[in-house]
Amino acid sequence: MTVTDWVGLPSTVSWTTIGNVGSPHRATVDRRGLLTPWPGGWSLDWWVGAEDRWHLPAVEAAVRQRLVADAPVVETAMRVPGGDILHRAYAVTTAPSDGGVEMVVVQIENATPVPVALALAVRPYNPRGRARIERIALVGQTTVTVDGAVSLVLPRPANRAAGSTARDGDVATPVLAGEAGPDFPQSLRCEAGSASAAFVYPLPHRATLTFQVPLAPPARPRFRGLGRRTASPAPVSPSSVPTADQVANGWKAHAGRGVRLVLPDTRLTAAVEANRRFLPLLLHGSQRRSSRGGALVLGALDRYGYRDDVAGALGEDLDHLALHAIAEHWRLHRDVSFLEGAAPAIAAAAEQLARDRSTSEDGAGEEGLWRLRGLLDAAEVLDALAEPGGAADARAHAARCRSEVKAGIEAGTIDALTACWPLRLLSADDHLVTATVTAMRDGLGEGQACIDAATGEPGFSPFRTLQLAHVELELGDRRALERLDWLLGVATATWTWSTSIPSGPEGERAGEGHDGVVAAAMLDVVRDLLVRETSDGGLALCSLVPHDWLGQPVEVHDAPTHHGLVSFAIRWHGDRPALLWELAPHDGTTAVRITAPGLDPSWSTTELRGDALLAAVPAPPGFTAEPQPDVAATPVRLSPRRTT
Repeated sequence: MTVTDWVGLPSTVSWTTIGNVGSPHRATVDRRGLLTPWPGGWSLDWWVGAEDRWHLPAVEAAVRQRLVADAPVVETAMRVPGGDILHRAYAVTTAPSDGGVEMVVVQIENATPVPVALALAVRPYNPRGRARIERIALVGQTTVTVDGAVSLVLPRPANRAAGSTARDGDVATPVLAGEAGPDFPQSLRCEAGSASAAFVYPLPHRATLTFQVPLAPPARPRFRGLGRRTASPAPVSPSSVPTADQVANGWKAHAGRGVRLVLPDTRLTAAVEANRRFLPLLLHGSQRRSSRGGALVLGALDRYGYRDDVAGALGEDLDHLALHAIAEHWRLHRDVSFLEGAAPAIAAAAEQLARDRSTSEDGAGEEGLWRLRGLLDAAEVLDALAEPGGAADARAHAARCRSEVKAGIEAGTIDALTACWPLRLLSADDHLVTATVTAMRDGLGEGQACIDAATGEPGFSPFRTLQLAHVELELGDRRALERLDWLLGVATATWTWSTSIPSGPEGERAGEGHDGVVAAAMLDVVRDLLVRETSDGGLALCSLVPHDWLGQPVEVHDAPTHHGLVSFAIRWHGDRPALLWELAPHDGTTAVRITAPGLDPSWSTTELRGDALLAAVPAPPGFTAEPQPDVAATPVRLSPRRTT
């Protein structure tokens, strides 16, 4: 086996996205700390020479990963004799005085009591496969260019360096053999596009080295021959680069503007907190805001209270596929100023949908379902804009489209499930939906996961599993909790999911390595578990209660709903839950029936605020809840924010 064989391509497609809010530029960090600064580009690897041998994260067993404070700050720890070497990667935008540059910061810390050697390697591949590098150059001793573009800023000149091409083999060969030299090659070119380089440093005990990688990809040239371009050095003072903890605190402040949750399940809490931070990053890239997947990501962001983020993303570019996100934004926030500003684009999108319906031969299928949803949403927002003519036209087209779509849906197909969630065109108890639920349960693989028969992707589908969970949740079926538990169990250490999950130890993940649609669907399941609009126009709090939550406090603050901002808390008097709630309704909202089916199916109210001692919740056989203080000893203040 050659060095390239065992240092080469990752065996599974799985990664964590990092970036800056409000920017389209994204980097990825795979499960071993391999950094790819932009999709399809080259990658930055790291190797550690310890007392015994060189340790390579790609093949070492003792590699762990986590997020710092649930933020898109990825820490990868590799065990070597004496302790851990820590690799942290996160995105920042430098201060205006430093040019306002977007970059990824890579910090590598020696947390052991002995010195080690560190090699940082520029490599012609990424988690998806091979990448092309024709030339690597060192400019001014600390600036590394890849194909003429500044790609890596070193903290100081490297002690030793090595470069290689396709003819010479992988750059790991000279580095691991101790043959890296004091000087980097003057002219490192590879017409085959397989140039690689490594820069070696001593890393004393308890010391940290910081490297900088520009985040924005270079402009695409029309032809090959990238090595003919030149670039000037662009270093940034290390003193101006924020630390990992500072960046994590910034993400915490951003997340704090939305819904606040207090849940008994620490694992679920970590997954929710991480993914509500990821969603703003996942709007860009593969889940574009104009796609159906983008609409799901925007909807989840909106339901978690990030009104301004969603309005900004929608305001950049509206088309007919964005109508669902626009209408949901209106339903949740009654953002009149946004609708007024987007009125021309909304009207044009509605007209486009009507033309598509009239000319399309495909009345059913996913395309037809989204077309119908868009027409219904167009009618609603045009009504809100006081455009009765346009609303009436959209509603008339929707009526004709509905009959076509309903006739085209077959019982037991994924289309019926999609019509129920996320599109809310069919109720969960519709016979078309229940037939699909039965068929999916009959075809379940291991545990509670679903395959995706519609796409034929290998392995299990987190998204289809969550679709099923949404329907079961609405039906009050506790199997929804088993789907959610499965999902948490197959998450990566950084709470991400690929489009498909391997069905066995030899299986590979497919699709997106960090799928924003799965993240959005997971957040929506948790949100609907806690706060859900019902088909009869009401609000359901705690539709299902996991057994481990019995006797434990639960709080939800400032959750946007179609009726207004809702907050509630649960405390316990023995086996009886005490529910405190407050709804700050939208202007013009009539009486809303509030229920708590997972706690007391017999209870309901139309009061905007209050407290109630509900009926005892029967515990499962053999379950004993942890004793909790009386509700009077743990008061809760419910004070929904009126703005976001």
